[in-house]
Amino acid sequence: MWNTIAMNLVLDIGNTNVKAAIFQNGNLTEKKSVSLGDLGNVIDKLIFEFSVSKIIVSSVSATKEELEVLIDNRVPWLWLDNTIQLPISVEYQSLETLGVDRLAGLMGVFEEYPKKNVLVIDCGTCITYDLLTYDNRYFGGAISPGVGIRYKSLNKFTKNLPFLTPKFEPSLIGQTTEDSMHSGVIKGVTYEMNGAINAYNERFGNLVVVITGGDSVNFANEVKNTTFADLNLILVGLNKILEYHYQNA
Repeated sequence: MWNTIAMNLVLDIGNTNVKAAIFQNGNLTEKKSVSLGDLGNVIDKLIFEFSVSKIIVSSVSATKEELEVLIDNRVPWLWLDNTIQLPISVEYQSLETLGVDRLAGLMGVFEEYPKKNVLVIDCGTCITYDLLTYDNRYFGGAISPGVGIRYKSLNKFTKNLPFLTPKFEPSLIGQTTEDSMHSGVIKGVTYEMNGAINAYNERFGNLVVVITGGDSVNFANEVKNTTFADLNLILVGLNKILEYHYQNA
C-alpha cells in the first residue's frame, strides 16, 4: 500500500488562478492561491520545500502536456479526468462532459457522512448541486449561474442596469435600482438553494448539505437542513482521489 504519511501536492488549476495545497497523512498543512502564470514556480518551490512524493492535477486550462513539462518526471503524478476509478458508482449519462471538480466534491464528503444522502453545493463561477446517495451512488445534479455571472448578465444584457460589486445580506425590498439588483441576485441565489434543498430532501430524505466554493461563506447561514461549510472540500476530495488511486493501482 502507498505510504500515506508522504507529502502530497494537490493542484486545482482554474482559468486564471491556481489553488495549491500540501497534505500530510490526509491533513491539509499548507494552502495558497497564485496566478496561472506562476504555476511553474509554485510547483518547483513546493516540490523542493516539502519533499513532495506524489501530485494530483485538476485543470480546466493548463493541458496535460504542459504539466508534463512543468513536473518533468521528478515526482509521480496523476492527471485527473473522467476515466478515474473511484469508490463511488458514477452513473452520470454524459460522463465525458462531467467536470472533475464535481467528482472531487463528492469524494470530499465520501465516508464523512455514512448512510446519509449528501448534497454538495459548490458556489463558484457556477453554482453546482450534486447528490451522493447513502449507498455511494452519483446520478448527477444541477448547474446554474454563480453570483458574479448574474451581476454581469444584468449589466450586459440590458441597456441601463449598471455592473455592481456583490452586496451580501441585502434588503428584501430594494428601494433603489441598485438595491433591487442586489436583492434580486443575492436573495435569488438563497431562494434557489433552499428550493433545491427542499426538493432533494422531499425525494431522498435523510439529507446533509455541505456547501463549498468562494461564495459559500456568504450563504452557509442562509441554507436549510444540517449544513456544513467547507472551503477546502474540493482540495480534500482531490487528495482522497490521489490516495485511492495509488492504493488501488
